[in-house]
Amino acid sequence: MKINQKAADNKGMRWIVLAVLFMTPPAWSKTVKLSTDDGYAPYTGQKLSRGGMVTEIVQEVVSGMGHSVDLTWLPWRRGFEKARQAQFDGLFPYLKTADREKEFLFSEPLYEIRNTVFSLKGESGFYSSLESLKGKTYCLPLGWAPATHELAELVQKKRVKVFEALNTSTCAKMVNSGRADFFVTDDAQGEAALRETGLVESISLTPHLLPKTQLYFIISRSHPNGVEFVRKFNESLMDLKKSGSYEKIVLRHLRSETPAASGFPHNSEKSPLKKSYSAL
Repeated sequence: MKINQKAADNKGMRWIVLAVLFMTPPAWSKTVKLSTDDGYAPYTGQKLSRGGMVTEIVQEVVSGMGHSVDLTWLPWRRGFEKARQAQFDGLFPYLKTADREKEFLFSEPLYEIRNTVFSLKGESGFYSSLESLKGKTYCLPLGWAPATHELAELVQKKRVKVFEALNTSTCAKMVNSGRADFFVTDDAQGEAALRETGLVESISLTPHLLPKTQLYFIISRSHPNGVEFVRKFNESLMDLKKSGSYEKIVLRHLRSETPAASGFPHNSEKSPLKKSYSAL
């Protein structure tokens, strides 16, 4: 029986190609599926310019990686659960906690925020230290982690009570009604909530009480390409900062979506609150 050497060679080559394809990790789709929550001004929000500051940063970073973004707006908890199962390629913006690090990979920080305590104006014995929060009721939006490690410890040890609400605007209403004593977020986001609810004159800001924290892009550890994606994401984020585009995005959003803070009452004898901004 005569064997066709050319046909045999072609058949062998096909097997080699198939083997290589099976051995090669699946390439990322050109479209990356991400999720964030609505109503987290000035960082994320469907009504904000380009979806908010952090949304624009993430989209520019992903674009720099050669991908487009398919963004789904979901409540924090729903997005988090879906990302756990790798139904999304990533989430933003999230605080880093020990529990989250067990399940998710974190990018380099997207933005640094200054945590501010928001409480009822004129309340006697305004908050001057972490100790002064003990015994109080802390309004925490659904799906949020306590703003800082120190505050998380107070919650864990039940030194403060937790009242869960839909978002920071609802927390502002709960503080105003007396159902909660305070809520914590950064000055820009909290001020946006006060403007939305018309409570600018009713609720005071206490800065400098809690340390700063950072916002991150996260991806499930169960995602098959998570480690590589975070590495490339960090490289693209660094390129965005080096180019000067990052700073332009941040300043444009702060100027357009967070009016000057001088009109807000402050429970502090320190210098007036200035906008926090860090290029990290």
